[in-house]
Amino acid sequence: MDIVYLVNYFEDSYQARFGIPHTPIPQFQIARFEKCVDELELDEDDAITLINAYFDTVFRKPVDYRFGHFASSRILEILFLHKLY
Repeated sequence: MDIVYLVNYFEDSYQARFGIPHTPIPQFQIARFEKCVDELELDEDDAITLINAYFDTVFRKPVDYRFGHFASSRILEILFLHKLY
């Protein structure tokens, strides 16, 4: 699994959606994302599905759709359960 590709895909999706580049993503958030991907046993296509689903989600409370929010284990688990399980 190419985590760098997935992070770049997220950043490109963010820019396409909001018209501005994503702020630099800290390494600890990338590591957390990689750990979640491993724990959920996602392949690259699954991870892309979750990224797309994240940007299509309308949350009850306003969110900034940043990588740190997406890469939290709880958000990924919820998206996984709704889209892939």
